[in-house]
Amino acid sequence: MDCCHKPGFLRKTKGTQHFYHKAKHDMCSWKDESPEHERLKYMIYKICKSEGWDVQTEYRSELGDWIVDVLARKDDRVIVFEVQLSKITLTDLEERDKKYRKRKIESYWILNKFLNQPEIDYFDEIIKKRSLLSTLDFKKDLDLLLKFEDFFYHLKKIHSIGIDFPFETLYAKDRNNITLKDWVINVISGDYRNELNRRSSLFSQKTDLMERALPLLDNISRFKNKLAKYEFKLDVYSKSNYYYNHKIEFDAASKCILNLNEILQEIVCEENGFSLSSNNNFEFKLISSDQIETIEHLIKKIPPHEKQLEFCISEVQEKILQSSHNAFKENIDFSWKREREENNGLKVKFCFNDILPQLTIESSRPWKYQNPAGCTWDIDERDALEFERRGLGKIIRSLEISKTPFYKTEESVAPIIEKQARDAIESRDKELILASRKLVLKPRYRRMYKKRF
Repeated sequence: MDCCHKPGFLRKTKGTQHFYHKAKHDMCSWKDESPEHERLKYMIYKICKSEGWDVQTEYRSELGDWIVDVLARKDDRVIVFEVQLSKITLTDLEERDKKYRKRKIESYWILNKFLNQPEIDYFDEIIKKRSLLSTLDFKKDLDLLLKFEDFFYHLKKIHSIGIDFPFETLYAKDRNNITLKDWVINVISGDYRNELNRRSSLFSQKTDLMERALPLLDNISRFKNKLAKYEFKLDVYSKSNYYYNHKIEFDAASKCILNLNEILQEIVCEENGFSLSSNNNFEFKLISSDQIETIEHLIKKIPPHEKQLEFCISEVQEKILQSSHNAFKENIDFSWKREREENNGLKVKFCFNDILPQLTIESSRPWKYQNPAGCTWDIDERDALEFERRGLGKIIRSLEISKTPFYKTEESVAPIIEKQARDAIESRDKELILASRKLVLKPRYRRMYKKRF
């Protein structure tokens, strides 16, 4: 017997052929197996034998570190079959399979419902790496689902097939109700191994292409957003008053934007796998590596044009700011000259009536006088003549041209008020006293009035 190297015999029990020991002894480490397990081993043994293979069941390694259910040899190939109907962890399964691979032995596992391993959709895993600002989506028509035999082979390099125990029909990712004979013949002919290799290579190619395409789509999305900002900025500048003064710079920037839009349309087209979805976003269908190389080549055209556009936009911005600065400076200079001319005109002493129609009197220049009722002020001759015509008061006498601008602030009015107060004290002129009291004075002038009056 292969389990303990003791003599044994073949017999049939309840329709199942199996081996048994010639005599009972305590040196055998063999454990009881279910009838289904024994029946599957016997069927595998029988199929391999009929195909001309040298077959052994319960084969023990030369070092005695592992025992396999069925081992088949032919020429230079050595294949082992393991029937795993009981529970086993993925880690233990991987460790056991590594022992066979170290000795360059092909191992094939019949797993009960593929150990209930969950499937993995690599499409969703790769999409999670995309930028949050990306407006381009992958078209979900790629088969990047790892399940059943693809899961075990691609991730763990374990050849396997599922069995729906207690039923004895085998199944795989794309096929159900596979007979044990068909599967074993595919294994020993090498077709099953080649099919797993082909599907794993195709899966790797698809994931590699998606990994390459993902940053390209993010770059295209970022460029689309940036180009929209450039167009908006140029549109705002074109509506300013300085557009026609700097039309050459505007035309250069517009030409750069037109060139970049042409490159973008050349990238996002049906020939490169882009199509418009129902939500008005572009979807990208992954086709081949040539498609990715074409997109990469077109994206390399963008940086030179983008750099030129940034230079043109900065030129436009600088010209507009310079023009607006000059206009503002001219406006300030003009206002300053006008104010200086108005304030340095001929001054006259004008006495306002005690009762006025409004609290604030405004001239046609325009110039405002706040609460002048009953006051005598030095005002511009033009305003005085206008107010006299309007019946708001009368001109007392003319004065020399004032060299100090007449600003209605407390600091500039104070010296004039102080002089009026002194004139009122000396002349005891009741009219001047009343006029001085009505002005807004600093605290120190108020104290002076209280003492003297």
